[in-house]
Amino acid sequence: MPFIAASGPRLRAVKLEYNAVEHCNYGCRECSHFSPHLAVRHSDLSAFERDVAALAPVYHVERFRFVGGEPLLHKQLVDFVAAVRDSGIADTIEVVTNGSMLHRVDDRLFRSIDFLSISWYADPRFDERKLALAREKCHAHGTTLKVKRANEFRMMQLTEPIGDPQLVDDVYRSCQIAHSWYCQTFLDGFFYLCSRPLFTASYLQTRGRPAPDLRRLDGVPLHEPDLRGRLEAYLARGEPLESCRHCLGTVGKRIEWGQMPLAERRATAPLGRRAEEAISRGVLAYLLRWERAERVILRLVPSLRVARALTVLKEATMRAVSENTEKRRPYRLLRRRRRATPRTTSTT
Repeated sequence: MPFIAASGPRLRAVKLEYNAVEHCNYGCRECSHFSPHLAVRHSDLSAFERDVAALAPVYHVERFRFVGGEPLLHKQLVDFVAAVRDSGIADTIEVVTNGSMLHRVDDRLFRSIDFLSISWYADPRFDERKLALAREKCHAHGTTLKVKRANEFRMMQLTEPIGDPQLVDDVYRSCQIAHSWYCQTFLDGFFYLCSRPLFTASYLQTRGRPAPDLRRLDGVPLHEPDLRGRLEAYLARGEPLESCRHCLGTVGKRIEWGQMPLAERRATAPLGRRAEEAISRGVLAYLLRWERAERVILRLVPSLRVARALTVLKEATMRAVSENTEKRRPYRLLRRRRRATPRTTSTT
């Protein structure tokens, strides 16, 4: 579970994300948000403002991140940023982009945000010239620029549900997206542990597979009584989401980043992929050990700062995990562990 601090009427966390749009001008294979498979959709500003107004009194984060799809495709993005700033829900605001459209961005956006984060893929639509422009604009407006090369993704998508409950549990407990990277999100009146409940059903339907209403099954209604209590219980949950049965979390085998051709994006046949064969056993074992260690450490030293430090350390040592395990050994049942206790603490 993500580490959440309880302070007065508010729960406090590291980050919160929002999909300004669902579509993207890139078509990255294994996109965690399913963007290549989704229709064009721009989030509604008034619905966003209502949801933020419900969340802000009970939930506060250090950073609010606008993601996508490609968030720069939304023509009202500056207004969304202003709504976050006015709400007081976050200390800082970040936009995460592939950088390809930076030459079209109004200077008001650079002025209104604290961080601009660019995922630099091997695509000619973002290059050194646009990077120089980003540096110039960020310097002029006091915005911090972050650039990260993205050369590989991990397998995530499944059309056939994972049938082994132990494997589903392992994928959930090892998932950095939900538990370490603080990719909690919300949309249209519901709060989610990650973005997968938002888009999994649509993806499954395009692949000819039935899917329940995961947006309701895996979310927390924002506009009902006792939102703080319900959020605290949801974030401390020990059981996987229903969406986890169709997801490899952060333990899928690595693949080279690449763009999906149009025919692949429009494919309607189920994937010929079994979870047991697509999982990196070494990474899974590594992350499960970390999950147990973090649980103990944060019980002894309950602190958001410690939680962040542990995530940084985990990321820094991830490369030490042998890549050979991804090539040879399929998933094997691990010894069942005790369920974790909630990682929520009260602070002054």
